[in-house]
Amino acid sequence: MQKKGLIFGIALVCLIFGLSQSQWLETTIYVPDSLSGMAHPQAFTYNATNNKIYVGGEGGNCVIVIDGETNQKIAKIPAGEDIFALCWNSTNNKVYCANFYSNNVTVIDGATNQVIAIIPVGDYPYALGWNSTNNKVYCANAESDNVTVIDGATNQVIATIQVG
Repeated sequence: MQKKGLIFGIALVCLIFGLSQSQWLETTIYVPDSLSGMAHPQAFTYNATNNKIYVGGEGGNCVIVIDGETNQKIAKIPAGEDIFALCWNSTNNKVYCANFYSNNVTVIDGATNQVIAIIPVGDYPYALGWNSTNNKVYCANAESDNVTVIDGATNQVIATIQVG
């Protein structure tokens, strides 16, 4: 009998601890609607300066901005065709969008949500990364087998590195 009580006690403690540490779904934001037109969201980045989430994907040729406090869509920003990657540059408060079929990177001002540059890169830009040490953005181009290096201050291409 004591063994059953001990097992029950351990199970109860595990259950209570598990519930106290669990995560839950706060809300679901439906992106394919009249504001967005995006068929398949597949990339996002968080802007910690203004608590905004930027979402990109296939269809719609746009980036949707979500307010991190209210979980409401607040803006639709035109971008290139099929956004495969996004990254945020906290030094200059810019969002970079890799536009897969447009073969370019769209740069969005994080304060105004306005497009400030369109940068030609290699074929099928697929991934982005921002280096905070030197304020450079790296864009992996799937078909070109190279990486484009973008100066985060000027939004100019400063190098192309062949990797394939």
